[in-house]
Amino acid sequence: MKALTDQQLEIYKEVFPELTKDQIQIAVLLAMGVPEKNIADLRYVTQDTIKKTILLIKKKYDVESKSSLLSVFQVKIFHSFLMTYHKFTQHAIP
Repeated sequence: MKALTDQQLEIYKEVFPELTKDQIQIAVLLAMGVPEKNIADLRYVTQDTIKKTILLIKKKYDVESKSSLLSVFQVKIFHSFLMTYHKFTQHAIP
């Protein structure tokens, strides 16, 4: 199962170019608060596979906890939003 449409996935890929599309799908579900077991069920993989993927993502961002990883996601998404806002409005970013 995909958490995102292909169009949404392409947008997230611009924000998270260092992640694979599968990692982005898992990260989005995790950020939405979906438990690892449910993510595994939705993706038709084992919970161990999800845990390993999350560990790889945490290593890419050099964080140790899921809460730190979620903070990284929030900051990157917010920064992307600000850059898009600036691009379309030409307003200075504070």
